[in-house]
Amino acid sequence: MRGFVTTRSGTATKTDTPLIETPQSVSVVTTDQVRNQGAVSIGEALRYTAGVSGDVNGGSDTRFGALQIRGFDTTMSGLYVDGLRIPSSNYVHFNGLDPHGAERLEVLKGPSSAMYGGSGTGGILNYVTKLPTAQQFGEVSISGGSFNRYQGQFDMGGPANKDGTVLWRRTGVVRDGETQVDFTKDNRVFVAPAVTFKPNDDTTITILANYQRDRAGWGLQFLPASGTVWPNNGRTIPVSFFAGVPSFNAFNTEIATAGYQLSHNFTDNITFRQNLRYAYQHNEEKVFFGGGYTDEAAGQLARFGSYSNSYIDSFAVDNQLQGKFTGFLSHTTLVGIDYRNTRFRDTAFGVTTSAPEINVFSPVYSYDWTMGAMSDDTGVKQSQVGLYAQDQIKLGRLSFQLGGRQDFVTTQVGSGIFNTSVAKDASAFTGRAAMMYNFDNGIAPYFSY
Repeated sequence: MRGFVTTRSGTATKTDTPLIETPQSVSVVTTDQVRNQGAVSIGEALRYTAGVSGDVNGGSDTRFGALQIRGFDTTMSGLYVDGLRIPSSNYVHFNGLDPHGAERLEVLKGPSSAMYGGSGTGGILNYVTKLPTAQQFGEVSISGGSFNRYQGQFDMGGPANKDGTVLWRRTGVVRDGETQVDFTKDNRVFVAPAVTFKPNDDTTITILANYQRDRAGWGLQFLPASGTVWPNNGRTIPVSFFAGVPSFNAFNTEIATAGYQLSHNFTDNITFRQNLRYAYQHNEEKVFFGGGYTDEAAGQLARFGSYSNSYIDSFAVDNQLQGKFTGFLSHTTLVGIDYRNTRFRDTAFGVTTSAPEINVFSPVYSYDWTMGAMSDDTGVKQSQVGLYAQDQIKLGRLSFQLGGRQDFVTTQVGSGIFNTSVAKDASAFTGRAAMMYNFDNGIAPYFSY
C-alpha cells in the first residue's frame, strides 16, 4: 500500500468495505507512514493515531509497551493478526511484533464484540501481514542511530513462475543496538516468508509465517520523582542511570507464527474464506528495579528483583461465507464460525542481591544476586467458539448494518503453588445495529449501537 491515506479496510466488517461506508471509526497506519516515521516498534508507529497510545510507559520501555485505545487498556485483549486474536499471558504479549512485517496497522475503535467476541472495550489493533504481490520488487536498507543502533532490513518478492500462479515474498529485520539506559541492549532478528498459490481465477491460498528473536534489557527503571521530575538538592539523576544488576538484566523473547489464508469463489457472488494461524511465544525476564528512596538526601534507592518465564501457545481459525445479492436493496451478507484455543504458563521467582540499595548519583555495580522462592506458577487454558452473522444493506446513499454473535468460552486456571485448579464455562450474545448516510460532499454521519 502506497501513501499515507487508505480508502478501504476489512477489519471493521470482515468484508472489503470502503472506509467512508463503514459506520465505525477506523484508523490505518500504512507501510509508507511507518517508514517515514522511522518507527521500529508498533508503539512508535501508533504515535500519530488519535485516541491511541502504543507506548503508555514511555519510549524507554523495552517490554514492547502497553496499548491503550480510547483510554482503555487493551494490551491483553486487543491485538489481532490478520483478523485472528493473538492472546497474552499475565507477563508478556505479542505487541512486540516488528512493524516492518505489516502491510498496515488498522485500529478499530469502540466495542467490536459483534464480530470478534471477547475483545478490547476501547477497540482492537489488527496487524495486517505483508502478502506476495504479482509485481516483482525488492528493497534493502541499512540505518544507524543513537546509542550505537545499527539496523538492516529487506523486503522483496514477486512471481515465482512465468504464468504468475505462484507468488513469493520475504521480509526481514536485523538490529543490534543499545538504549538510553546503561547496560540495556535492544537486539532483534525478524524474518517473515510468504507464498501464494493461485491454481485458478477463483482460488487463492497464501501460506505465511514469521519468526522473531529479541535480546533486550530492562529499559524501565521505576525512578523516583525527586531527581527526575524535580532536582534532588540541586542534583538530577542521569537519563542513562541503570538501577539494576548488569549480570541480571534481560527481556528475551521468541515469537513464531504460521498459518494460511484461503479464499474461494463458488460464484461471482458467493465467496468462502478461511484464515488459520498458530502462534507461539517464550519470554524470559531478569530484572532489578527501583523501589523508592531509603535515604532521599543521600540518594540511596531501594531495589527489588524478580525472574519470570512465560510460554504461550495459541491456535485460531476463522471460517467465513460471504454473499452479495442485489434487488430493491443490495446486501452483503456474511456468516461465520471461529475457534480459538489458548494455553499459557507464567512462573516467577523473587531475587535478592548482596547490595539491596544503590546510590543514584554514584552507583557501584560490583555485587551478586541470588534466586529466591517461587512467587507465581499459573497456567491458563481457554477455548472459545463464536458463531456470527452480519448483513450490510444499501439503498442508494443510505446504508444499514445489522450483526450478531454468540460465544461459548471455557476457561481453566491452575496454580502450581497452591495446587488448585478452577474451570468455568461462559456464554454471551452480542448484537449490533448501525446506519449511515453518504452525502455528495464526502460527509458521512452514522449512528451505531
